[in-house]
Amino acid sequence: MQETISTISTFDLFNLIAAISSIILAIFALVLSIIFYKWSDKSNKEIVSVAQAIDNNTKKIENLFDRLYSDTFGIMKSNVEAMQRQLYDFKTSEGDSSLNNLEIIEENITSMLSKSQSINKELIYLFIQKIFPSKGISNNEVDTALQNLISKGTISINQNLIILISKDSLVEESK
Repeated sequence: MQETISTISTFDLFNLIAAISSIILAIFALVLSIIFYKWSDKSNKEIVSVAQAIDNNTKKIENLFDRLYSDTFGIMKSNVEAMQRQLYDFKTSEGDSSLNNLEIIEENITSMLSKSQSINKELIYLFIQKIFPSKGISNNEVDTALQNLISKGTISINQNLIILISKDSLVEESK
């Protein structure tokens, strides 16, 4: 009978060692889970702060891009306006009584074509109306002036595009 008791006690000893090691492993697992929780919480807070920094930097970049975009197109717009002013700003005298409306229109068309060589018919209509808003010059009067310039050989019209034939004819007319 003693053999059974000692066998049981060895078995109990083995169970006791297994139970103690299970408790130690459980405590170790709890400690590790607490450590991992703290690390993940710290990492999560860092990720949130980095995400906020990225969001702030993205907003700064968007603002910078918007300013750059508006500045670039503002510069382009001012350049286009300056070119249009240079093309369309002619110093004309509406009080010159020696020229009639038709001659004034012809003179302005040739002056405009001498700067740009070719131009669209609609732009000429717009140009003449812009220069002489008080005279109320109609498109028919502009068409008549264009026909006169064609008959003089100063310009030619190809579809809707008006082309200056030669600058020599302008020099001869001014003499």
